[in-house]
Amino acid sequence: MGAALDGIRAVYHLAPNVHLDEVGMAVRLADAAAAAGTPRVVFHSVLHPDDARMPHHLRKRDAERVLRSALDDRLTILRPAAYHQNLLDQAGAGVITVPYSPDAPFSNVDLGDVAQVAAAALLNPVIGGGVHDLAGPQVLTTEEMGRQAAAALGRRVEVRRISIESWLAGPGASLPAPAREALVAMFRAYDDGGLVGDPASLLSALGALGALDRPATTWVEAVSRLP
Repeated sequence: MGAALDGIRAVYHLAPNVHLDEVGMAVRLADAAAAAGTPRVVFHSVLHPDDARMPHHLRKRDAERVLRSALDDRLTILRPAAYHQNLLDQAGAGVITVPYSPDAPFSNVDLGDVAQVAAAALLNPVIGGGVHDLAGPQVLTTEEMGRQAAAALGRRVEVRRISIESWLAGPGASLPAPAREALVAMFRAYDDGGLVGDPASLLSALGALGALDRPATTWVEAVSRLP
């Protein structure tokens, strides 16, 4: 790690999804970046890292604390919501299948918008030390996303809910047990209230980082890019 950071001006840290060693990775990066005097570190965290219903969110919270303690104002934290891209392929295929309530609300964000914020945080040498929520510009349920996608694509888009047991036997079957457990906890949290942030937060982050040059991407705009 020390050799990798030698002479590096900025680091973007994004841990593998729901990884059990999230905090350990943060400790190793914090130690190496502090020793190397790395000018800027940007940490890809998650919206609502203090949500105790989701263990992988709490690991993000603890990783934030480790990095902040070692790096102070050299650290910028980004906290994105769930992504439009999580459901885009399904919308394009005509069936969105989720193991949680289709009526749960979300303020999903486009990965292109997250990338724009990330680039600004990495490349602007006078910006640092901030914590930025990155919620999308709308609050929509999955049911509403399906209807909007159908209107945008001009074809039927069905929204289906499957049970957690069906998800465990299907898409979740190939995942390691800790990942399955973390995602099941997330689905249950979504049932209890979705994942919603302030729709103004992304524009606020772009403005703070000097990168505000266009409106945030809506779900329909993301869908409209599909073939």
